[in-house]
Parts: sequence; structure tokens; C-alpha cells
Amino acid sequence: MSIEALVWGLLPAVAALCAAVISVSLAFRARGIFQCAASVVVISGTAWSLLILYRIFLLNRLPIYLPHFVIGLVLVIVVVQLLLFKKKTPDTV
Repeated sequence: MSIEALVWGLLPAVAALCAAVISVSLAFRARGIFQCAASVVVISGTAWSLLILYRIFLLNRLPIYLPHFVIGLVLVIVVVQLLLFKKKTPDTV
């Protein structure tokens, strides 16, 4: 595996999958309408991005940066979900 495939293919895919898992776990724990809607957006964006990355790297299609942009937006949405969850959940010691 080349370093280019690692940086532009594998790392964004792993980041997107981690974001999707965190988003779904937050949606199950918080059970709010925003958390569920954000989780649906995150899962949809992640699925689309992984599909495009698969086509780019395994089927040798023309490379575009749109899946990386969508993964960046997904990560921002997950950070907002985390901040809202931390704000609404009281700290326990």
C-alpha cells in the first residue's frame, strides 16, 4: 500500500467510520431529535464518502476531493453533537 493511498484513502475512511460510530452512540444515549437527525446525516455522508473512496482507490476512477470535504463536514457535525451532549449531561464524579 502506497503512502498516498494511506493518507487519501484509509485515514479518511477510518475517521468517517469512527465518526459514524460515535454519532450513533450519542444518538442512543441522548435520544433527542437533533441527535437522531444528526446521526442520520452523519451515516448518510459517511456511506456516500466511503462509496466514492472505494470507487476512486479500488476501481481506479478519477480522483475528486468531494468525499474528503463531506468527511470534514461529518466530523464537524459529530463535534457539535459531542458538545451539545456534554452541555446537557451533568458531570458525574
